[in-house]
Parts: sequence; C-alpha cells; structure tokens
Amino acid sequence: MQKKPILIIMIGPAGSGKTTIGRKISQNMSIPFISKDFIKELLFEELGWGDRQKSLKIGGIAYSILYYFIEIILKDYKPLVIDGNFVPQLDAEKIKKIKKNIDFIPIQINLTAEKNRLAKRFKKRTALNFRHPGHCEENMYDEIKDSLKRGYMETLDIEGEIINVNTTNLNRVNYDEIIKNIEDIIQNN
Repeated sequence: MQKKPILIIMIGPAGSGKTTIGRKISQNMSIPFISKDFIKELLFEELGWGDRQKSLKIGGIAYSILYYFIEIILKDYKPLVIDGNFVPQLDAEKIKKIKKNIDFIPIQINLTAEKNRLAKRFKKRTALNFRHPGHCEENMYDEIKDSLKRGYMETLDIEGEIINVNTTNLNRVNYDEIIKNIEDIIQNN
C-alpha cells in the first residue's frame, strides 16, 4: 500500500521566515520546496515588471502554477513543502478541492513573531532591496501592515496538523524540533 504524501504549508506574514524555514525543512527531509515568490520572480524575468498592479497580476499567475505543481507532485505520492502569502478562506478551498481527489496529509507550519517585530523586519528588508524589484515591496506596506503588526496570519481551515513556530528571533528557531514534529505526524498517519 502506498503511503500518503505530505503537503507542508508554510503560513505566516511577510518577513516571518517562510522561505528560510521552508528551505531548511526541504533540505533536512529531502523534500522538494516550491515558493510562490520563486515562481513569481521567474515570471518577472520573462514578462517584465512595473507597478504594484502588475505584481499582483503576476502573483495570481504564480499561484495558479503553484497549485498545478501541488497536484502533480501529490498525485505521484511525493511529499512537498510550499510557501506563499496565503489568503485563509480562498486557499483553504483550493487545498480542500485537491484533497477531494488526492488523499494527502496537510501540515501547516504556522510562523508567528512578537507584535511589531515583523513590521521592523519588513521595513529593513525593503530598505536593503533584498528582494526582486518586481514585488514592489516599497509600495505594499499599507496592504500588509495589520498582519505585520499583529505578528501572525490565520491558518488555513483544512484537515491536518498545525505546528506553531515563533520566529521573533530567527537565529533561535529549533529546526530539529520542527523536523521531529513533522516526522511524528507522518508516523501517526
């Protein structure tokens, strides 16, 4: 009997460490990692970039591609780690739709931080031009400031487990504990 594939979903506001921690999980567990922003940046390079509206449009295309890959990989009973700035109700419905066709184990890694820490981290990241200019981060603070100041995002209302990780200090994140929690969930399913 084939084991159920796992889908590890990185949840958290901008700057919470979704990509950093998702990559570590991917490397430590030898699981593919797909980031919506990586797809988006490839599209920027092919299609160009401009203002925030174009960034949002390309972001929508990137999500369609991400969900395509989720289905393809899970259908082959392979595990996968994903990240993106998920919208709870919208993305929960998309995950549930996939779950109707493919029996997989969803695990959400819910990243949180102390209030206002993420706002400071995001502003610093923007000032350093750390990310691709197509994201237009300098123009998006007002869109995301509430989640940054709150220090968390809502998790997706889907079946599965949630692992909470505080990323106030990214240097103190216990990756071994995260991996052990994931492995325990897999063993119990």
